[in-house]
Amino acid sequence: MKLPLRTFAVAAVAVGLSAGPASAQKTLSFAALPQGAMLNLLSTITSKMLLDKTDIKVSVAPMRGTEAVIRATDAGRAEFFYSDVTHVTAALNGEEAFKGRPAKNILAIAKLVTFPTAFMVKKDSPIKTVADLKGKRIPVGWKAFRQGLVLMEATLATAGLTLKDVRGVPTIGLITAADDFKTGKTDAGYIAPVAPKTREVDASVGGIRFLGVGNGPEQLKAAQAIRQDFYIILVKPAPHLPGILKPTYMLAFDNALLTGAHVSDEVVYKVTKALVENKAALVKGHPLFRGFNPKQASKQFSTVKYHPGAIKYYKEKGLWPK
Repeated sequence: MKLPLRTFAVAAVAVGLSAGPASAQKTLSFAALPQGAMLNLLSTITSKMLLDKTDIKVSVAPMRGTEAVIRATDAGRAEFFYSDVTHVTAALNGEEAFKGRPAKNILAIAKLVTFPTAFMVKKDSPIKTVADLKGKRIPVGWKAFRQGLVLMEATLATAGLTLKDVRGVPTIGLITAADDFKTGKTDAGYIAPVAPKTREVDASVGGIRFLGVGNGPEQLKAAQAIRQDFYIILVKPAPHLPGILKPTYMLAFDNALLTGAHVSDEVVYKVTKALVENKAALVKGHPLFRGFNPKQASKQFSTVKYHPGAIKYYKEKGLWPK
């Protein structure tokens, strides 16, 4: 039986505090974005799976934004988190919000799923393409979710636009930006179709529609000029994807489960094993996990390296790239 997100969150904390065999162990922290964000839901589902399938005690810790999540793990105040690999790359390289203070202790556990994102407009909006956003009101600022601004920059770039071509409406982060769109403060919002908040917005405004991007080499080059690991994929209509009214090309990135260098090889080995061997439990939590391919969990990234505990598991199972 599927449980609602709030029930999952309560269960994750409750079971984490009362697990029998691991009662003497420290409860590890799964840093996440606020409730309503897709990364919060992924974190909650994964935490519940770990509580059910391993002796690891873990609870979800919502934080203000992605920078806070990365900083907390880098400093050893949290153990796990989900993130866009390109954002972690920027953190490790000391770029953008991490300029002058690069993260040094972040390592990958597994590449989980691909995340498509796009601008959303009301279903009956006259805005039909990304190019039509010129002069329109869109959310800017994103202090609690810098990644949102970067994703918008890359998406606008595919249509030859920059943030200077739109009318910026200051926002804090993902949820507030979605609420601003819902209340009519902006003409377009920016979000992932799979985010729980997307369904809420869709119901509130009478239906939404996502704006696709071009899929030619020029569009890809423009997006990768913002971040090299971005790519473009085709997203097809599905019951769990509101706003996808027809096959739509979208900006995409790899979402990975990451950890801190302070987490032991033993713990990371157990987490990696549980992820790879319990896809069904993850899919039960959300259809997005259907896109998780255990055979590609050890995908190599341009900058982010893997934790030794994860590497050990992959090599034992013949899943580590030669």
